[in-house]
Amino acid sequence: DTFFSAQSDRLGVTDAALARDAGQVSFTVEQVLSLQGQTLLSAKNGKKGKADVSAPRIEVVAQPGTDTGNYVSLSADELVAMNADSLLLGGTRTASTSGSEATVLNVGADVVRINNNAAHALVGSEIILAAKNAVELSAQSSVVASGTVDHKVQPLVVNNGAAGDDGALLRVSAGAAASVVRKNVLGQAGRLDVAAGADVRASGSTWLDATRAMRLDAPLKLAQGSALGVSAPSISLGNTAVAPGVLGFDATALSGFSNLTDLQLNSYG
Repeated sequence: DTFFSAQSDRLGVTDAALARDAGQVSFTVEQVLSLQGQTLLSAKNGKKGKADVSAPRIEVVAQPGTDTGNYVSLSADELVAMNADSLLLGGTRTASTSGSEATVLNVGADVVRINNNAAHALVGSEIILAAKNAVELSAQSSVVASGTVDHKVQPLVVNNGAAGDDGALLRVSAGAAASVVRKNVLGQAGRLDVAAGADVRASGSTWLDATRAMRLDAPLKLAQGSALGVSAPSISLGNTAVAPGVLGFDATALSGFSNLTDLQLNSYG
């Protein structure tokens, strides 16, 4: 480790992956995933690792063993216990091979649903929820990003395969903002639904992305000095009548943006 650390310092590489760092674990399942065993993603004197879970339909619940029908049930507490530097639900990720510094998200989930509660919050340094059709946060759900991020933050390039890159994504992080890139948007699918009462918090940055529809009925809890990015079909600003399917930020919401150091609003329309 001393040798590789010295080499990276000599070459001016400030974020090199070293032997002492934890790696990445990816789970791809169809029906059941049990995380009751230990998945250790911490590293002594090194960076924490990443964890990916891909399944056709995912539901995060408060109590292990909760019947979720044809959804793969994941306990929020068991996910948190992995202590991942970054947790991706709904796909797997790889490094870009295009020559640019980016992370490719290979989205496999049709729906990712968060149905936990504040007592069993989904907490981590970085949490990414991605699906081809819908990302849903129920009224009692809680998704919180806090602490520090060890890995280098890169743009997220969505890859759904040959069917186009429509979809929905929510990223909360204790680190800097990471933009979401979709190269082939058709606007035929991709719904992000945050119900009233949902708790979405991030000490560093938040990104909301949907290519078909976005409903944001819960106020975003934006930390002082944090960043926010929103990509939606249509966005309206101010106290004006909002047409169906348009994401509106009224004067109250806009006043909350004064705490931000970075704000990005993008329309797919």
